Amino acid sequence: MFSERSEPISELIKGNPEKPLREPALALLACLFNLYQVLELSRTLSQTAQVTYLDPWFGGFWYQQMMVGMLSGLIWWNIAFSLILLIGAAIVYFVHRRVGGVLILVISVIALFVSFFAMSMFFANFLGAITALLSAVFGMVAGISGTRGERTSTSTQVQEII
Repeated sequence: MFSERSEPISELIKGNPEKPLREPALALLACLFNLYQVLELSRTLSQTAQVTYLDPWFGGFWYQQMMVGMLSGLIWWNIAFSLILLIGAAIVYFVHRRVGGVLILVISVIALFVSFFAMSMFFANFLGAITALLSAVFGMVAGISGTRGERTSTSTQVQEII
């Protein structure tokens, strides 16, 4: 009639409390937004590299080189951001929820600042500008949820009526 468990049954019904799913899912969603940004930036980069600016108002060759450098830097930033998000999600799921949440939160705060620069690069593409901001926001939500969501395990036995 009575069962002795270290976790209440109401917690076990919700799922495995040691394996959080919210933070890795939000980090993977942010990675999908970053994948879209990489595809958009590479498409823009290929178009920018093909065009030669001979107009003296745009600075000619130097303006083109500046744009190619900024676009390729943003592509590499999004790839690195996605990899760090995946590492943080793996740490949240397999190792420790709070440590992975802090890693995701720190890189997402940096990504929020970079996303304002990326939004200025996507001034003609509204969807690209929104995904630049949303990837950082979803990463921050995952990081905040990971740092606050650590459950303390009770060392005493809990009795519940079945």
